[in-house]
Amino acid sequence: MVLYYFHLRRDGNVVRDTDGTECADLAAAQAHAVAVATELMENVERNARPWAMEVCNDACERVFGFQFAEIDRTLDHLAPPARALVEEMCRRRAGLVDTIRSSRTVVRQARALIGRAQGRPYMVAESGAPVLGQDALADEE
Repeated sequence: MVLYYFHLRRDGNVVRDTDGTECADLAAAQAHAVAVATELMENVERNARPWAMEVCNDACERVFGFQFAEIDRTLDHLAPPARALVEEMCRRRAGLVDTIRSSRTVVRQARALIGRAQGRPYMVAESGAPVLGQDALADEE
């Protein structure tokens, strides 16, 4: 049995699987990933299509991944070219969301640096964890 980690990328956030799941082989890991993604998509297919699943082995190396749109059965009625367009749009939307999130982080860090340069305290936090601020910058010196 091999330990696999199933990480979910959703709306610019990554939900990491810290426990992992033992699977007999790669095919079993793929089947498990599709089952988990299908369950997550239930009743919210349209909103979940840009989400992605990334599967890593016990050495934390990426083994495979897929966009939820690729396994969305509600798209099965579409002609292959139309389905391919929907899948591409979902990939692009996910990339755009990641870019926007990264850009916002850079803006927050820049504001913290400017605040520090002007002698004003400025703290940046993301999901309750400090990202950058007076204390974080003082540690770098």
